[in-house]
Amino acid sequence: MQPGSCASYGDIAGVIGVPRGAQAVGNALRRNPVLLMTPCHRVLPASALEAAKRAKRLGGKPYEAVGGFSGAMTGPLTDLKRHMLIWEAERFGSAEPALF
Repeated sequence: MQPGSCASYGDIAGVIGVPRGAQAVGNALRRNPVLLMTPCHRVLPASALEAAKRAKRLGGKPYEAVGGFSGAMTGPLTDLKRHMLIWEAERFGSAEPALF
């Protein structure tokens, strides 16, 4: 992964050699307090990652669906995840989110 890019849980599972381990990756990310290589807010469900890529191409809102965050599937924590992704995209020189 490039700095500032997003991956799906399945992408990471494939990289570590467990192609059907997307749920296990999500659980590990939720329990790991220090993520230096891939911050957990940058990992999205495959469907959300594809939707973000499509929105980026078509000029829409890239992070409508972001999946869970810190064990929450909806609510303030997922709102925080969305906000962090958008803030990073704007802060680091791009009006668009950085994606694979």
